[in-house]
Amino acid sequence: MAVVNYKILIVGLPYKTDVGSLGYSSIVLLNDGKDSILFDVGHYAVRAEIIRIMKKYKITKVFLSHLHYDHCLNADLFQQAKIKLYLNRKEWQYLEKIRSNDIYTFCLFKKMIRRKSLILFDGAFNITKNIRAIETIGHTAGHSSLTFDKGRLRYIVAGDAIKTPADLAEIEPDVPPYNLKMFKKTRRYIINGYDIIIPGHANVIKQGSQSHNSIKLKRF
Repeated sequence: MAVVNYKILIVGLPYKTDVGSLGYSSIVLLNDGKDSILFDVGHYAVRAEIIRIMKKYKITKVFLSHLHYDHCLNADLFQQAKIKLYLNRKEWQYLEKIRSNDIYTFCLFKKMIRRKSLILFDGAFNITKNIRAIETIGHTAGHSSLTFDKGRLRYIVAGDAIKTPADLAEIEPDVPPYNLKMFKKTRRYIINGYDIIIPGHANVIKQGSQSHNSIKLKRF
């Protein structure tokens, strides 16, 4: 029986300045047998690293948690490589009616990515034998996450349904969610239901304790 393994290739960062966000999203590689799934692809600041990742790992599928710019801008690299991109249909449909105050959704995604490069899904499904995609709606209209079990532990690659350890304290989100009621319900579900949480903008949360953030900052 294949065992799911994961590796955080880019540790998410939540940092902001008074003029904007510097935050990277977490980018995670999951392996299940012959399948290697890349969870999220980041924005242009990590484009060179994504190209290096593509050369180093044989990625068979890409899973996009949602279409905020910091999670999806390098999707075109995988389209060029003819690697299928999985996306919740609600995210795709939302591009037709983006709210006027939404400054985070990448409005040109439909111009960048062809429909035939996408596998749109509805609800929960198994993306591999042992990895399941679930809807974690609230942060966006179709936000989704990946889950798997190892032994008695339940894992979730949560994306921005749980952005940082601060979400475990259930404080108000810094980015106004698409649906606040659903966001809070989803957050509570994850906190109660999973032992290991891989958040969207921080390192692994193990039973409420954040592991050491290993990213190295360089001086420009």
